[in-house]
Amino acid sequence: MITSTRTTDVKTFVRCRRAWYFSRIAEVPEKSRRAFEDGTLVHRMIEMWLRNGEEPADLLGRVMVDALAAHGFAAGCAADERRGVLCEWAWALPVGDIVYTGKADLVDLSRDVEVGDVRLVDHKTTANIFAYAKTPAELATDLQLNVYAHAVFTLLCPTDDRIVVVHNYGQKGKIPVGRWVEAIVTRKGAAAIWDGVVLPAVEEMVRVSECPSAEDVEPAEDADACQAYGGCPFRSRCSAAASRRPKEKEMSMFDAFANASAPMPLPLPPEPREGGPVFDLYIDCEPVQGVQRGSVLTLDDWSALHRERVAADAQVAHYCMVEYGKGPALVMAWLVGDLAALEERALVVHGNGHLQQLAVEMLAPMARNVIRRVG
Repeated sequence: MITSTRTTDVKTFVRCRRAWYFSRIAEVPEKSRRAFEDGTLVHRMIEMWLRNGEEPADLLGRVMVDALAAHGFAAGCAADERRGVLCEWAWALPVGDIVYTGKADLVDLSRDVEVGDVRLVDHKTTANIFAYAKTPAELATDLQLNVYAHAVFTLLCPTDDRIVVVHNYGQKGKIPVGRWVEAIVTRKGAAAIWDGVVLPAVEEMVRVSECPSAEDVEPAEDADACQAYGGCPFRSRCSAAASRRPKEKEMSMFDAFANASAPMPLPLPPEPREGGPVFDLYIDCEPVQGVQRGSVLTLDDWSALHRERVAADAQVAHYCMVEYGKGPALVMAWLVGDLAALEERALVVHGNGHLQQLAVEMLAPMARNVIRRVG
């Protein structure tokens, strides 16, 4: 019989009940994962910066605390919780006879004048921001953030109707990259996920926990669950996993370029999509009026970090030195994953190099307006 649970357990249970049984009921040891250990270290460095102003020794940690500083958090701001900034806030809520627990990375109750709302921040380290970072729309329905928001509403903010939820991303690698993604979660929306997802899952957990063995628990219907997050740690013990093969997945554009052994044509430009970034494209010219200061972005500035990343990953001095001439296409693949940076901006592309040609080809169909120099 289980006596407590948390969101990680609910996620595992929803994905595969048998995996949850192996972990929580059979208590089969799981091998520690390097990514988890790295994430824990970065979280600790961020916590030390928030509590006592200690600067992170790691470059990735500095990138992530820089993002916090850019959004109104100061070094040492969580030293005194009476200021309204709670670091590693632990909470618990009853679900019948079960205690549901959690620990939020950062809760800002100070109601900063520029923000106005309570903020709930979750620090996330990842190997690839562009592939794995959630969009604001995905953030607004994220299970963990909604559960934590429900706890904040219930225990800390009984009169608030909404809070801002944030993923403060840090991408690991030779050149760490950060991204700040935020969304609004309402009291009603968080309560709906708590009542519609969490409570039924916990009730079912109690029932499944009484099964005599893991083989008596139904495994996930989707075979891909066996491969999720680097592979289920209990595959060698599960009879269902041995007979399953994951679905073949379509190779991403980045992987296609990265794994190519010869020059490849660039995929067709994407169709303009509803909800995509709204931006204007200036080709060999620059806006002279009607554009707000600071809203102009050049291709050179936008692609600088990605050019360095591609060169570093290939261990060459310049991205154009990547074998088979794939460097510009690899940079473009990263840029396509970073389109949010173009929102309400004027993108200026000068020159006729390979990267510039690819950028015009890919982005012109998506732009609100395309302005070209004539003559």
